[in-house]
Amino acid sequence: MHRIVDVDLIKTVQISYTVTSYQKMMRSLLHSEPYLIKLINEKEWDQIVLHVHAHPEDAVPNYSVNRGFELSALARAARGGATIDTLVALTEASIDQLVRVRHYRQGTVLHEAIRSRSSAETILYFVNAIRKYEKEQIWARRGELKPIELEFKASKHIGSSVFNDDPSIPPSLNNAVSTFTTVFNQTDGLGRTPLHYLIERVSAPNGRGCRDELMNVVKELASAFPPAIGKEDADGLTPLDLALVSAKDANELKEIEVEMRLYMICAILVKEYPMAAFPSINPAKAAVSIPIGSPMRKYRAMALNILKENTGHMIARSRHILSDSVDGSIKHNPLSRALLHGRHISTIELLLEASKLSQTSWYTGQINDWNDCESKYQSGIDQCCMAIVTRDFEVPLHIAVSMGASSDILKLLISSAHKAAAIPDRCDLTPICWAWIRHVIGQIRTSQRRFIPLNYQQMNNLHTLNLARSVLNDSEQMELNNEEIELWRKLSSLLPAAAASLSRQHLEKRIVSRLETVTMWSPLHAAAFLECPRAVVLLVVAACPEKLKLKDSIGNLPVHYAAARRGYSKSLSVGPTSTPCSISEVSPIYDLLYLYPNGARIANCDFQLPLHIAIEMEKQLHMYTPRKEDDLLTVNRRRISALNHVSKVEIKDNMGESIPLFLSKVEPDTLEVKDGLSGLYPFIQAAAGKHSILNTVYNLLRECPSLV
Repeated sequence: MHRIVDVDLIKTVQISYTVTSYQKMMRSLLHSEPYLIKLINEKEWDQIVLHVHAHPEDAVPNYSVNRGFELSALARAARGGATIDTLVALTEASIDQLVRVRHYRQGTVLHEAIRSRSSAETILYFVNAIRKYEKEQIWARRGELKPIELEFKASKHIGSSVFNDDPSIPPSLNNAVSTFTTVFNQTDGLGRTPLHYLIERVSAPNGRGCRDELMNVVKELASAFPPAIGKEDADGLTPLDLALVSAKDANELKEIEVEMRLYMICAILVKEYPMAAFPSINPAKAAVSIPIGSPMRKYRAMALNILKENTGHMIARSRHILSDSVDGSIKHNPLSRALLHGRHISTIELLLEASKLSQTSWYTGQINDWNDCESKYQSGIDQCCMAIVTRDFEVPLHIAVSMGASSDILKLLISSAHKAAAIPDRCDLTPICWAWIRHVIGQIRTSQRRFIPLNYQQMNNLHTLNLARSVLNDSEQMELNNEEIELWRKLSSLLPAAAASLSRQHLEKRIVSRLETVTMWSPLHAAAFLECPRAVVLLVVAACPEKLKLKDSIGNLPVHYAAARRGYSKSLSVGPTSTPCSISEVSPIYDLLYLYPNGARIANCDFQLPLHIAIEMEKQLHMYTPRKEDDLLTVNRRRISALNHVSKVEIKDNMGESIPLFLSKVEPDTLEVKDGLSGLYPFIQAAAGKHSILNTVYNLLRECPSLV
């Protein structure tokens, strides 16, 4: 009789026997779980206190804990939410768990307690216990901590995390690393100190726990080791940065409360360590844009894909036009982060004031480049406002304008560094240009603050046309809407600051003389002087029409400055694919002369008319952009033909001419007035030098042949 055998059953039994044998073998190889750890896992807090008092040796870290591969009993208890009595008992049983052990990923016990949302009382106990221990060890003298030597042996594992403070052990010359022994400067696997996690916990808008008590913990922990405030984690964020980048509360009623709490946190941090508000070590500094009328693209084309090897830091690489003024590393600073996340003006002011404080003696924990940064912080200008903080070569003022910050914040930034108003970004756009772009586009999401839609050119032309019709018809009685009033408030700060900055740069190439002696720039004089959109000039005229007839300290009207500049021409990247889009507008001199024709016959303190200045501008333009004589007038006519406003008949008939010819037709008598600097008639002035323009000379002579 044959017996039926179940093959599947036999295989199952064999597999079960193999697994059981394997488990028995592993149990024989691994040590059983200590009784103290078992009590901690079961959260028997009262039993733990009794057991530790009877057997304190069970709390001493073993080899694996000292190596940083296992959590100590104190760290496990803090993670499990143990009572304060339990944690005190474990700490007193073995203080080494708190001050001499660091897990290679989880960090110290203080890290674990803050991450596990322990009470403020628990965290304060740990902080005070660490400070007491370090004071007893006489590690802190004269404001500095004693450096130690850590031995890193050749092993496949991570170097020992136990702090070796025995002075009898000679330092190794091959693998010794000098660092600070304070627990407050120790980091976890993410490069974060305990202060990083505490700030993240306190600044969270929907955080739990008593915030008032945690504020006291922030004060104690920040004062325990102030340089930890400026220590960066693996993401490049300091504790101060974490407070500034915290999310906003969705409830508008709680938004003020959130901003007040963030201000208090930042005030505590920058008071203890003002260096945290300074820009990063070796910041990228910006220079003002190249003077108006010069070939900016020519200079920047030579800077494409440039890498300065002598500085030890990458300047920048760009797929497009590279700014020729970037020097140093490019990264965000606390000020730019605060602006990017829409922090309150009080917080912005706090950061600016802290960044101007004197250098402290604390060490940041970052050895490299410490000596190099000392000289950078001694300059009078605020380095925070002049640092390039993005790969688009933006300074904080760019971020403030593109984020739609209030005019009060812009005034605050400009008062700290007025040169920032003239800084061009990667697309050659200054904060003034971005102020107009933001006005045209309107409100968009923060993540798309530099996004320009595909139809921007049509939107820009429509806004400019509507504004031109309103201003040119009746500028004195035009009323601005709320959006235009807010834009005017921003421009009233940006324009004079940018003009004051550019007027002191490259004086040898300036068409208008003595610009550096101008004591005060009005917004209209600055708008006529700077390369800004035509609509900006029209808006300023509508806001202050009386400035059209007002001379500045060197006798120039806005018409004089407009005669010394070309039109507004920019190449923008629009749409999701960064499609090139060219914006080309004529010189604002046509609008200014339409509103004040008598300005063409008024001379400045150098006895120069707008005609004389326009001739020098055209000659300089011809010098930097050599081309055939017949092409210059054609280009001017093409640009002028794009003018979209209703003008006077006599001006409209001559808008296809070059600017000098246009001025000569508006006021023919000016052709018989000599230039106050050269002493030449306009047609001779145009013919003088190697960069003379024959078309201009011929046309001026044709308008006034009696001079020959």
